[in-house]
Amino acid sequence: MFKYLISWGRLRFPCVLGTCPTFSHYFIKRRNIIICMALLHLIAEIISITGPFFIPVPEYELIGSQLNERFSSTNNIGLTILSYFGSLISALVYIIPCYFFLLICHALVIEFSHLAADFAKEVEALNGSTKVTASQTLEWYRLRHVCLCELVELAENVFSPWILLILGGGIVQMLLQVYEAYALGSSCDYMYFLTQFFWFLTYALQILIVLYAGSHLHEAVSNCVWL
Repeated sequence: MFKYLISWGRLRFPCVLGTCPTFSHYFIKRRNIIICMALLHLIAEIISITGPFFIPVPEYELIGSQLNERFSSTNNIGLTILSYFGSLISALVYIIPCYFFLLICHALVIEFSHLAADFAKEVEALNGSTKVTASQTLEWYRLRHVCLCELVELAENVFSPWILLILGGGIVQMLLQVYEAYALGSSCDYMYFLTQFFWFLTYALQILIVLYAGSHLHEAVSNCVWL
């Protein structure tokens, strides 16, 4: 990840024009939206996990016993605190990676869109130019495209394990949630059902975000295959 962040400043093309489709307008606005979505989702996830520790209602007893891993009956405060912090860490692991992947993919999509737009304008401006000038211009765009492809390769090396865990773990967790809802049936209370349903939506949203971000980036890269 550190190598990718260092390479980002070295390989991407900084545009000095305020009107070009780069970070000055598009990225910052959508970055703020993605961060707000991630924070709201993270807060909801933390509340759903830590609620049984602090909300003394009978509806949370079943969820609390699961989150405490059967330690609640021992009245061991240390194990309860350890389970609580473990729940906070698991909430971060569940939520943050997929939104960070979406943010990185969006940044790369803007760079490829910027490249495609600049190249289209340059082709129009090169009409009537000499072959030497056209060749030098095309070579510069080719090198710029190679740099962006290197960034995509670095991002792939960083996020491939996370994507595998998100897709594999999310599908398994969704199946478990469905099985648990079917096994308990009408015996579970409404609070337990709503919490389990929220977790199901969380796993489904993780998969959808990863698939959307990956397909969006693939489309942007495919639009620049002429380089």
